[in-house]
Amino acid sequence: NCGGPTVTDAAGNVWTSDASRNPGGDAITPSDWNDVVLVPTAVASAYGALLRTERWTSVNSDMIYTFDAPAAGFYRLQFVFLEVWHETPRQRVFSVSVQGEVVLRELDVLSESGFANPLVKEHDFSVAEAGVIEVRFAGVAGSPQGPAVYGMALAHFEGPTDSPTTAEPTTPAPTTVAPTPVPTSLVVGQPVRFVAGPFMTDARGWSWSNDQAYITATADGDTIRPSEWIPIAPSLRPDLEAVSQVFVIERYGSRIEYTVPVTAPGPYTITLYLIESWHDVVGRRVFNLDLQG
Repeated sequence: NCGGPTVTDAAGNVWTSDASRNPGGDAITPSDWNDVVLVPTAVASAYGALLRTERWTSVNSDMIYTFDAPAAGFYRLQFVFLEVWHETPRQRVFSVSVQGEVVLRELDVLSESGFANPLVKEHDFSVAEAGVIEVRFAGVAGSPQGPAVYGMALAHFEGPTDSPTTAEPTTPAPTTVAPTPVPTSLVVGQPVRFVAGPFMTDARGWSWSNDQAYITATADGDTIRPSEWIPIAPSLRPDLEAVSQVFVIERYGSRIEYTVPVTAPGPYTITLYLIESWHDVVGRRVFNLDLQG
């Protein structure tokens, strides 16, 4: 729990205080200064007390969190953000790095989620050996305010170990993760983009979130990185080069179902990015796509 005491969320998950990690910055309770009324979403209800406090710093200084990595393997970081101070975009823009790699570049929570509307981001990564995981929040030049964060969760899970035979292998799900939030509604004119892999920013600067928040509870499906099993050299049209990272990780299964809430009637456009990198024989993967039934 960033900037506050140990709390328990609606699902019974315990979030310990971040004070002992000495990340730098300052802790603050926004409601002590402003009349904070959160947008009444499932995300706000799920995280509850976690959204009362934040840790922030100036644009000229960084906040650095370190976590012990007990073993080699795959890890998932979840970030909980909220903007309750500024109602004009680009007032607080910052980047987040994990192990020296920028995973959230020039994030503007207000532009992406809206005022007083929690935003959840996830990042999956791997480490080759036990050690320390460093997470750094850094302000962006020209931004009036520096970074702010409300909560973080770290989960460790084993990755794939056996090579595929006739069936595509499954990647084990994390053994312990924070609750998967329900996505916020799609705002008219503001695209929602998501991929089967971790959060990313493509060559055009577009942000893509992880698709887990949009998967329905009754659907199945697993994620996999094909290049870990077979040589992959995608041949992309020039207009797809900018989104080449979309094709790195896939979700597959007997039935995959997504839901994206919308806020208003009217025309919507859905763009699907598909690639076949396993089968080079026609007819091996044939499926239907249903939209609104």
